[in-house]
Amino acid sequence: MKRYYTYFKVVVIALYSVLLTACSDDTLPYGELVADTFQIDVAQEDRHLTFDVDRSASIYLKVKEGVSWYVSSKPDWISMTEYGSGSGNLTVSVIEDNNSDVVRQGVISLTTGRFNNVTEIDVEQTGGYIKAQEVLEFPAMSDSKTFAVESNVSWRFSTNNNSLIETANPKNGSPGITMVTIQSKTNTKATDDIENLTIEPDYSGGVSSVTPWILQLKREKVILETEIINNNTWFTTAGGSFILNIKSNSNWMINNLDSWLKPNAYSGSKNQNITFIVENNTGLSRSCTFCVESGEVQTFIWIGQEGMPIPTEDDNITPQYIQKK
Repeated sequence: MKRYYTYFKVVVIALYSVLLTACSDDTLPYGELVADTFQIDVAQEDRHLTFDVDRSASIYLKVKEGVSWYVSSKPDWISMTEYGSGSGNLTVSVIEDNNSDVVRQGVISLTTGRFNNVTEIDVEQTGGYIKAQEVLEFPAMSDSKTFAVESNVSWRFSTNNNSLIETANPKNGSPGITMVTIQSKTNTKATDDIENLTIEPDYSGGVSSVTPWILQLKREKVILETEIINNNTWFTTAGGSFILNIKSNSNWMINNLDSWLKPNAYSGSKNQNITFIVENNTGLSRSCTFCVESGEVQTFIWIGQEGMPIPTEDDNITPQYIQKK
């Protein structure tokens, strides 16, 4: 009987030693099996979280229930809400806007309370951006241009003190691609006019730190040239006609005309030939210097016409008749 008791004691001690060794060494097969039961189980689709630029973004994910875990590390721009260890719910939120137009990335590490198993969740947040054509060029005269504004935030135009813009439609937009039409004013200057149009985030939408997009607007300087065809600038009393060739890249007007000069148009745009009628002259010789104006640019044209002959003293002598006796 004693022999059986001793044998039983040896077996018990051996089994206890095996169990003790397995529990103390996680590298053994049995240890790995135990450790695996304490891993954090996160769904594959939740292992990579993507947020928009807006700070209000929030994502809920589930972890395996019944496992004690904690958040061991996370990016500074991420907020974590834990609903108790092992509850299976975790809220991941963005606490600040991405001030850059570059995607920022980070890693959230969840660690178990036993065996220190770590599960990593990749997080990224897109940057806010506004893109548009960098330069729009307008002719000197009023014109319209259409261009695309691409963004991932709501935006609006800042058109304060823009003397170039007559209208901009629309003046604001939502994330995506928006076609915008700008109607320019006529350039009244003799030089190029360059202005900047700021497209900035719409602050009412909660995004306040995206870099505004600067769109440079250019207008050509006014070009105005005039030439009388065949240099016909002097007329007899009978009058006649002449043609004035106007070359311009803008609108123009004819001013300071005397009434005896009759053009077939007093205003126009770009290149035109204007026909003038010179009325007959029954008085003294006369001349007129008129101008063609386009904004601040002017050209002057001189036209002269001879008058009727001036009576001489002999022309005023009355013939004398002598009566014969």
